[in-house]
Formats: sequence, structure tokens, C-alpha cells
Amino acid sequence: MRSPKFNFSKTKIEGVVSQSALKKTWKSLGGQLRKQLFLDLIEFKDYDQRIDTVTARIEKEVHEASYRPDKPIHYLVEKSRGLCRQMTQCRPEDLLILETLTRSLKAELVDGRPSKKAFFEPDDQRFARSGPRLGVQEYSAIASWKNFQQEIFRFSKERKYIVVTDVANFYDFISFTHLRNIISSICNVREEVLDFLVFVLNEMAWTPDYMPRSEIGLPQMESNAPRVLANAMLYELDRVAEGMAFGDYVRFMDDIDVGLDSISTAKRVIRDIDLTLQSRQLRLNSSKTKILRASQAFDHFCIRENRFLDTCVQILELDNPNSKTSVKKAIGKAYTIWKGDDLQDSRFTRGNGDKIFKYMAKVGRAVEYEIFSDDLVSMIKLQPGMRLTAFSLLSFKDHPNQEFYILCDFFEDGIFVDDFSCILMAKFAVHARFRANSKMRKSAKMLIDRFCETGTIYSIYSALLVASKFLSPVEQVGVLQNTYDCWRGSFWLGRTVGGLTPNCATDVPSAEDYIKLLQKAENPMAQEVYDFHRQIQTQKSYALRLYSYAKAPNPTYPQRIIHPKALIIRSMSQNSEFNAEMKEITKVHQAFTADPFYRDWSIK
Repeated sequence: MRSPKFNFSKTKIEGVVSQSALKKTWKSLGGQLRKQLFLDLIEFKDYDQRIDTVTARIEKEVHEASYRPDKPIHYLVEKSRGLCRQMTQCRPEDLLILETLTRSLKAELVDGRPSKKAFFEPDDQRFARSGPRLGVQEYSAIASWKNFQQEIFRFSKERKYIVVTDVANFYDFISFTHLRNIISSICNVREEVLDFLVFVLNEMAWTPDYMPRSEIGLPQMESNAPRVLANAMLYELDRVAEGMAFGDYVRFMDDIDVGLDSISTAKRVIRDIDLTLQSRQLRLNSSKTKILRASQAFDHFCIRENRFLDTCVQILELDNPNSKTSVKKAIGKAYTIWKGDDLQDSRFTRGNGDKIFKYMAKVGRAVEYEIFSDDLVSMIKLQPGMRLTAFSLLSFKDHPNQEFYILCDFFEDGIFVDDFSCILMAKFAVHARFRANSKMRKSAKMLIDRFCETGTIYSIYSALLVASKFLSPVEQVGVLQNTYDCWRGSFWLGRTVGGLTPNCATDVPSAEDYIKLLQKAENPMAQEVYDFHRQIQTQKSYALRLYSYAKAPNPTYPQRIIHPKALIIRSMSQNSEFNAEMKEITKVHQAFTADPFYRDWSIK
């Protein structure tokens, strides 16, 4: 039931959350959705097809005060030594609302920043339109990070000491009350819109074990909105720091660095920054707060290594015939030096070394320089901060079967304590090209069994993803039967189960059991994705809507095709009226002949 005052609030909310605004935001969400934890097996193409209906429904719910976000999922990403960062993934409708509300504030939040030396990751930077998560990870926000580095380089030459620090558990301790007050002091925004934003954030926050809401904890997710809001949370600090006139100040999100000329000044600065944060119930991270001599800071921030890699990029941009060869040779020499005798005590594990590894990986991919597989496996095992990039690089190796077996053993040994690692493993499994031998098939089945035994939504998703490529249709249905209680009521797993339609619904031995499972579960998302595939398989006009999407390569993936697209193309191949178009599609995607598991699909 809504209160009588909502009639006065409605007009203000309608001005921000309208069908046209929602549709405009949706057009920019593709990259963010693909970077989320769960890779949707039809890449939300059903939402694209019915976006008018979806946005009309959301607009109606919001304007009638009946909208309420669905409960999101929260997952763990290991940072180091078992310590994990909690991340959030919400449904597309709720992400759409959050992004639309934040976009209405973004221009004023960015323009209203008190310091030009505070950088963050805005959605108009090139990184936000970059390749997906399995592709080689971008080196932070390219433009912002380089500006940040340039400032550090400048005052590392001009100042004797540099304070290096960051905010402890920054997102986890952001108060919605404080955030609301800060936004209202910057933006010309109505109270009703801020109330709505805080309401959505509250619904997305983690509230375990029937605990009361604390209105603390900004959700971290693969979305621009939380970054924009979190950055504004530190505007007061920027204002105070620059007002002190003690030296040079620069910030990249919650990483804070100050150049000074004495130890005593450095200590006072640390004190005052911490007190400023305490006024908003935040604190500096004591274990990461350091006062470095300029030479130490130069090494800590890997300025020399950054400048070397920047030079490599500049040489490549010249497009000289010999530039690729010379850069490849230089990268190989640099990697050998930076790695040293012990990878676990290398340049990559000190200071900002993990960022250098990611940057070097990006440049190395451009010149086809390959890091040793043993090094990548070691990083996956022991260096959580490099795990995503190491998995990405390993996926580009030709036939990494042996590495797959070793990684499977890691799961058996309990090396990974987070949710993210099993999904990284599943994405690696479906995108790399392996030899199709009996050991590989057996190892894939054992990994699927292991994930099913773990029994979390993340491990079940991983099991279904791996099964979609490595198991027969009958075996896939067997996995669905064994995990039925886990997926029947789940939005995310339901979509994944429906995504198996091109594998399971057309094969005679499995089709009947698969369809019976869907009917029994009555999972609306499973049924919707199933219907989406069936329309592709039976209606040429529907398949034609996806022709351009299907034909376009995915160059940032190892086989130049993302696995959900391969599944959609398999449905297209089952449409007898789509044969001419299929010939054009298969000309582009060589994976259907080069990959032995895709080759089993007999797509022509």
C-alpha cells in the first residue's frame, strides 16, 4: 500500500524513470551484463526482443509504487590468503533501474567533483566498452589510471616522501545516509529520487541470517553505478586534502597518495585524512598505509615498468612492419627480468606489480607473446589477484589439456575458497580449444560431478556450463535431474537450463525427458529461454533477427566465438529454412570445424 504523499512524489520519479530513459540505458548495458558473474546462455537476447514490454512493465510498477527489486545473489572473490571480497549480481531489470537512477545524477556528480586529481572509472572511458571478462583483462580504467600514474610520477620527482594508503573495506562500510547527504549537497535532485535510490541500494545490500537492515554496504558489482556513487563518497576528503595545501594529492577511487617533504607532515596528513573519513564511519587501512621515500614510491608504483609498457604501446601504434616483432622480443626480455628466479617473490607480487602483470598481458596478447603455462597455473593457484588474467591467457593456449587436468586437481584439493574460481574454470573450459580424448572427457565429467556435489548456485551453474559443451544430451539431462531441486526455483539457473535447449530438446533420446523436466519445474525463466530457442529453430523471421549477431566474430575470445553464441547458432542450424544463412555464419566461425567438441554438433 502506498502512502497519500506518493501522489506528490510521483511526478518527480516519473521524470527520471520513464520508458524512454529505461530503453536508452538498456542500450548501454550490454557490456556490463556480459561482464557479470553468470554468462547468460542467450546473452539476454530475449530481453532485447521484448525490451518495449519489459520497460513498459517496469515504468508501470515504479509509477504505481509497486516496484521492488528481486533478491540479488552475493558471491565471493578471493583477494588473498582466503580473504574474500563480496560481490553482487542482480537481475537485468534491477540493474536497469539502478543504472537509470545513477545516470540521472552522474553529470552533476562528475562535474561537481572538488578535485581534478581524483580519478575513477566512468562509463565513458574506453575500458567500459572493452572486451568481455574472459578476454585478457583491461589494465584498470585506461585513461584514468594513466592520469593517476602521471601525477604520481610527477610528485615522486618533486617530493621527498609519498604517503600510500587506501580506505579499509571501502564499499562494505559506506553508509547510505551519508551517501544520500553527500549526493544531495552536490546534485540538484529531488528528495523523492534519492529516497528511491537508497531504497534500491538497501534491497541489494547483503542482509544475512534474518538480521535487521543496517543501511550500510554499497553493493559491489560489474556495473558503473556503484563506482560513480562510491567515488562521490570521497569528495569531502578531496576537498579537505586539497585545502590543507601540504603538498601533492592524488586519488584513484579509494587508493590515496600524497607527496610531501617531511615525515612529520606525512604523519599529520595521515591523521587528518583518517579523521575526515571517520566522520563518515570510514577508516584508512592501517596495514596498507605507508610513508615511502620518493625512490621507494617510484618502485612501489612500478613507474619504470609502466613507462616501458607505454612505450611498447606507442611503438605498436606506429604500425611499423617490424614493430610487432621488436615489441614481442622486448616483452619477453622484460617478463624474464620481472619474473626473476621465483614467481611468488617476483616484481609482479610487490607493490602494484599485479597491475603490471595485467598490463603486460594485454600488450603481450597484442604481439602474440605467450607466458609459460606453468607460470599461469602457479598464478591461478597462489595469486588470486592475477587469477582472472592468468585464466584468460591460459584459454588462448593451443590444446591446454594438461593444464586443465592440473586445475581440476586444485578443485579436488580445496585450493579455491571462493565462488568466482569455479565459474572462471567453467568459462575457461567452454572457450579454450582442447583435444577430444578419453582423458579429457573423463576429467570434464569428474569436474562436473565435483561441482554438483558442492551444491551452491555457483557450482551448479559451473557444472551446467561445462556440461553444455562436453556431455552428450542424455548426460546433460542426467545432470539436470540430479540438480533439479537446486535450479527449479532459481532465476539464474533456470535461464541456464533453458539455454541447453539446442542440445537437449532436439535429440530423440533426451528431448522427452528434458521437456518433462521443464514442465515439472514451472520455472518461468527456463521456459522463456526454451521458447526463445524454439522460435529460432522453427521461424526463419525470428532467426533472421539474430543473423547479424550470430555472424559477428568475438575476437577477444580464444576461438573468436562466445559460447552462448555457439548455442544460439546451433539452434539456427536446426531451422530447415535457414540453410543459406548458416553457410555464411559457419564461414565466419571456424570453431565449428576446429574445435572437436563443437565439431560433434555437426553444424553445417
